[in-house]
Amino acid sequence: MQKGLFNNMAPLLQILLVVAIAVISMFVFTIIGFLILIPFYGVNEVMSAFTFGNTEIIRFLQITQSFALFVVPAVIAAYLFSTKPLHFLGFEKPNNTLIILSLILFFVCLPMISFLTQFNDSMVFPEFLKSLEYKMRVTENRTNELIFNLLDTKQPFVISVNLFMIVILPAFGEELFFRGTLQPLLCKLLKNNHIAVWLTAFIFAAIHLQFFSFLPRFVLGVMLGYLLLYGKNIWYPIAGHFLNNFISLVVFYYYRYTQPDIDPFNSPADEFGTLMIVGSFICVGVCFYIFHRLIKYREDILIAH
Repeated sequence: MQKGLFNNMAPLLQILLVVAIAVISMFVFTIIGFLILIPFYGVNEVMSAFTFGNTEIIRFLQITQSFALFVVPAVIAAYLFSTKPLHFLGFEKPNNTLIILSLILFFVCLPMISFLTQFNDSMVFPEFLKSLEYKMRVTENRTNELIFNLLDTKQPFVISVNLFMIVILPAFGEELFFRGTLQPLLCKLLKNNHIAVWLTAFIFAAIHLQFFSFLPRFVLGVMLGYLLLYGKNIWYPIAGHFLNNFISLVVFYYYRYTQPDIDPFNSPADEFGTLMIVGSFICVGVCFYIFHRLIKYREDILIAH
């Protein structure tokens, strides 16, 4: 593959090409995944995995499809659109202080995200949209039930696979696709970095197809987008995304081991008081201000030298 083959292609066409690559990659890797599984489980069990809940099959397909949908299109796009693929994706040497600050940011935002999660989940539709709300609630509950079944284990090996599936792969793959590829292309297309950040965050939240957890995902997407915009380095949103997912996984297993009668998806929302939630909003703002100032300070030093 020739590097930078479509470097001069219009941004809109580049975005459409990325979407096409993602669809094709998803289709091809899904077929390959099924073909790999059929000799071990048989056609009927593989085809009915999502109905009858064979977690081994679902876990394998989830990893395969995540890789196909996010990693593959981002890597191919980087080679097609730039002669420096790693630079295109934002892979630069990170600053350790900014990595730590990114981690702190996603730690102090926990009460804020918890509040937004609770607020989003409590939304009630108007009477004429009640049937739509019911269908969306059913879909959301089924998705949560599926995730619960995938995570609910005490086997060390399966937990390690879940760590890769829930924490490592999304932090790396989703950031490559959304922040490393889609956001810069939208910046070129829209010629407005802030609109690109918010639009990318909207798509990031919407693609999960879970309306009643859309708001916290959207806010997280905005935060990740600004880490890339200000830091100009993909490692900062990857670090933040990793910590967010890791904490979620730790919280799940904490409740399953210590309080198995409690549903981990519903329990943590009320743990934070009003003062802590307000403090979380303030701390997020302060962290972004410090992050931005550190970037500006480093740039001023480079200019001076």
